[in-house]
Amino acid sequence: MKALIALVFGAFFISLNPVCAQTEGQKQEWSEQIVEAVRSKNFTWIIANGDSILRSKISDSLLIQTFTGLEGMYGKNTGFEKGVWKTSGKIQVYTVPMIYENGILELSVSWDSAQKISGFFLKPKVQKWSRPPYADSVEVLEEEVFIGKDPWSLPATFSFPAGKSSFPALVLVHGSGPNDRDESIGGVKVFKDIAYGLAAQGIAVLRYEKRTKFYSRELADSASVTLNQEVIEDAVAALNWVAAKKEVNTVVLAGHSLGAMMAPSICELYKPDGVVLMAGSPRFLGDIVIEQFRYLADAYPDNKQYASALEEAEPLYAHLISQKFTANTPLDSCLLGIPAPYWMEVKKLSLCEFLRKLKSPVLVVQGERDYQVTRKDFEAYQTCTSGLKNFEYKLLPGLNHCFVFGKGASIPSEYTKQDHVSASFIQELSGFVNRLNPKRNK
Repeated sequence: MKALIALVFGAFFISLNPVCAQTEGQKQEWSEQIVEAVRSKNFTWIIANGDSILRSKISDSLLIQTFTGLEGMYGKNTGFEKGVWKTSGKIQVYTVPMIYENGILELSVSWDSAQKISGFFLKPKVQKWSRPPYADSVEVLEEEVFIGKDPWSLPATFSFPAGKSSFPALVLVHGSGPNDRDESIGGVKVFKDIAYGLAAQGIAVLRYEKRTKFYSRELADSASVTLNQEVIEDAVAALNWVAAKKEVNTVVLAGHSLGAMMAPSICELYKPDGVVLMAGSPRFLGDIVIEQFRYLADAYPDNKQYASALEEAEPLYAHLISQKFTANTPLDSCLLGIPAPYWMEVKKLSLCEFLRKLKSPVLVVQGERDYQVTRKDFEAYQTCTSGLKNFEYKLLPGLNHCFVFGKGASIPSEYTKQDHVSASFIQELSGFVNRLNPKRNK
């Protein structure tokens, strides 16, 4: 759901194979080529020197879209800090910090034994997190656990209120992209803020590493990851883990963005006591993505790269919604460079139908300033669930896709600033949970 944000903060299809030791001369040459590719936005050299898996996953146009998105969020690239080569086991990786007007990002590139690029990873430089004001003076306890079963068990953190023997618990399900358990997006740790904010009000929270992040290497060889693998299986495992805790009296599922879209499918396999749909949509993901491209092009009329990105995306979107699009459509003909089998699965989702099957109380909550999903999506929820008394809807003034407060039109650069989710959003969540009957669903 986060489109360009997912691209910016996602791992680029890592396929890390054993490498041989490069000479110092090779390292110098390759590091210079990487820096020049980013500086000039000419990624031909990277694609040409990528291994077969990398070339099947990314394209020059996808990288151009991504680095264009970076400029919208972080401003212009002003330089590079000194890069570092590291060896981890049999893996050699070059990491170079990229300096932008509004922040620093780290680009890591790995090479295989055939001297081909096998990994391309982009992430913001880690920022120190501080407690939000609404959880600053309350004791919050945390338990480090694992959810699910091998080979896909995932590390997770269970945050819970001190001094209570019984409490409700919320399970958080991530948006698109390989998110960590905190759902770190630029300068905001959405899920960590929620965990501390709710624990401070007597509500436990379980958050976990997303499979596509924790097992990015293992999944890199897959032609396409399914929605079941990316979202559903692990969410169900997390719900079952929480339900098994003797202290938990109420189990609530809360999905953000893509997680909200998939929540009704998750509820087919586990019936929670309540459901929170945070910044989601019942509409087709492809429609939402192209609207994001159009929004950015309109928001930055003087930025030719946004206009160019939209120009490239429009025919890919037109092909996606046509009958000519199949599971065999080549990657370079797929919107966002997402494999065709994944898009085919998304196209088959009957989101409104699944929503109407939900029997638990449901809170639909969205920020008024959100441009990743808009008022159109909020109203689509109301239309889809018209007449159902178990749904309630909250459109929160001033909040963006991460539920951070701001003024004026929401723009990508605001995600780079260190901030916290709004106290008003935390209050809506806690109010909804506390209104549920304190019973545990088994």
